[in-house]
Amino acid sequence: MIPYWPQPVWTLGPWTIHGFGVAQAVALVGGYALALRRARSAGLDELQMGRLFVLALLVGLTVGFLVHHVVSGAPWSQPGESAAGLTAGALAIAVGAWARWGASGLLYVDALASVAPLVGGVARLGCFLAHDHRGRSSSGLFAVRFPEGPRIDLGLVECVIAFAVAGPVWWLWRSRPPAGAVATIVGVASIGVRVVSSYLR
Repeated sequence: MIPYWPQPVWTLGPWTIHGFGVAQAVALVGGYALALRRARSAGLDELQMGRLFVLALLVGLTVGFLVHHVVSGAPWSQPGESAAGLTAGALAIAVGAWARWGASGLLYVDALASVAPLVGGVARLGCFLAHDHRGRSSSGLFAVRFPEGPRIDLGLVECVIAFAVAGPVWWLWRSRPPAGAVATIVGVASIGVRVVSSYLR
């Protein structure tokens, strides 16, 4: 069982920096840089890739925010994101890219999808540091000895899964499958992880 420790917090002058925020920043900046690198290696336009990355991020976060608050009924002033909403936002971007650019647009979407597991893994590492996704009571491998009792840490579960599939997804993308295949597989896998997580709550 994993021992519990509070989220790392650092004070820098008037600013308070949390481990969660650091992980999210690393995920976004690193993901953007990696997406541009994948674009270069695939002969895609880096400027278009960068724009698509930012657009996917904005749409995903917006839809994720809306779904979270509509479904949970949480106050609109309270931060929060729905993973299902993020996935729906990403799907909307994929459909939009295909509708506008056809198969060539799906090549960009596939490149973004090949980066998604690493971005998601680092982001979920932040969730694990913050312990903000506590699951059902357990004393198993992914359980944390929380003050209220041992429970599964869903952030850790999803972090491990994301890092585990990052290599195979990268290999699949490098093998140049039909346009849209990588995005489809990553999307289906994301939905599968969410279904599994729902049974661990």
